[in-house]
Amino acid sequence: MLKKCVSSVIAVGLTCLFINSTAYGAERKVIIGFHNAPGPAEHAMIRGAGGKIKKQFKHLRAISADIFDSDLDALKSNPGIAYIEEDAVIQAIDPLSGGIRSLSVGTAQAASIEYDNAWSVSHIGSQVPHDLGVTGTGIKIAVLDTGIDYNHPDLDMNYAGGDNFISIDPNNHDPLDDSYNSHGTHVAGTIAAELDGAGVVGVAPEAAIYAVKVLDGAGFGSVSSVVAGIDWAVANQMDIINLSMGFSTYFQSLADACEAANAAGLVVVAAAGNSYGGPVMYPAALPSVIAVGATTIFNDIGFMSATGPEIELTAPGLNVNSTIANGGYGFLGGTSQAAPHVTGVAALLMSMGVGDIDGNGVEDNNDIRQYLQLTALDLGDPGVDTVFGYGLVTAPEPVIENPITHLVVDKLKGRPKKSAETATIEDGIFEIRIVNTSLSKIKVKVYEDEEKRRDLSEKYKFRKKDAPQEVVLTIDATGTSFDLVFIPKGKKGSVADVYIQMQ
Repeated sequence: MLKKCVSSVIAVGLTCLFINSTAYGAERKVIIGFHNAPGPAEHAMIRGAGGKIKKQFKHLRAISADIFDSDLDALKSNPGIAYIEEDAVIQAIDPLSGGIRSLSVGTAQAASIEYDNAWSVSHIGSQVPHDLGVTGTGIKIAVLDTGIDYNHPDLDMNYAGGDNFISIDPNNHDPLDDSYNSHGTHVAGTIAAELDGAGVVGVAPEAAIYAVKVLDGAGFGSVSSVVAGIDWAVANQMDIINLSMGFSTYFQSLADACEAANAAGLVVVAAAGNSYGGPVMYPAALPSVIAVGATTIFNDIGFMSATGPEIELTAPGLNVNSTIANGGYGFLGGTSQAAPHVTGVAALLMSMGVGDIDGNGVEDNNDIRQYLQLTALDLGDPGVDTVFGYGLVTAPEPVIENPITHLVVDKLKGRPKKSAETATIEDGIFEIRIVNTSLSKIKVKVYEDEEKRRDLSEKYKFRKKDAPQEVVLTIDATGTSFDLVFIPKGKKGSVADVYIQMQ
């Protein structure tokens, strides 16, 4: 077409501008889906129609491009094209602000204060698996949002990388959160704020979080930026995707991207939307995505929460305290804050394993999803309903082999052997974890066939100012069995918790 522009450079410019604004119509940002994986022929097709290719996705048959209206009409008739849809502007779910709060705690009761500060994390029972060593270790979570303040002291140790799909500078891959309300940082803190004795704690405090910036500082992005983020998560072998965003329009490209992630073994979690009792928004409404509604501290449905048959789970979503930019903490509310609780619980389940629940011979993301449904606290009408779904998400209670809990020195002070507890381990490698609260000493005597194994027996001394204190002993009982005797010493009422688990 440009060959028809004549005379001088100035004439070319003027003539082409005139043609573009009239004959060609407006230039559109679109996503073009193909029946087959697009290759050189499809690239040539788009360029031949005057289009500019912006992004080819790796795990779905689609390309984002800029193209004029008149050329779109010609492309639509091509039998190789499955769909052409607008690359629309989308937005994060705007949360209800609860204000900023500064937190500072001492060290003596730091752990309990962290759970008090993060009431919503505690509300779903997260401390139980944490106390048993289930913290999401090794699980990779992509937070598709406004980015993350990866310098925050409650997130820096768990931040593992990411990318930026919203910057106009193609060389800018920095996913730092620049949003006005710390949206992505707040979501990330609920998922994986560190259990470090200060601030708040996340549901999975040792999971790896990846900042995938698909929304700008005002919370706006595009369908293609979100699809690119999902595509990145699949390519980089994430385990879970959190999508705290919502919009009312269905997009085939987004549905294909979420389905591709689900097929690749990822758990995809999304906020149901702040539609005040209205329908569930996309992407949460997609069948490949877990839709999460918001509840209050009293387990009532949040007044802003979407409802509908797509609701799968609910989680705390009002006055949620979490991390915000520049090392701070603040309260936000909405389904954006509910979804990361489910993401965190999914990470705990992945790290501990749930088994082959659906009986298909493999343990995968479908088993995680079913476990979440089976263990949810039923709220509202009995069974699955359109308000709470399966109910309130609950953190798992890991099964510990041969547990001995709460050793208490009795009133026979000075005769600690009368307070001894015993256990037997056999045919395996066992981890013995002693969490001391107030004992001064504890002896661990190990016997094999009634003969004391001095090489395996241990004695631990504790200082009061160090409480609570934890020690771990590993014993290899492969091919044999050992009797364990725990002899505590301390003042009346002194206690320690002992957990024994086969590795």
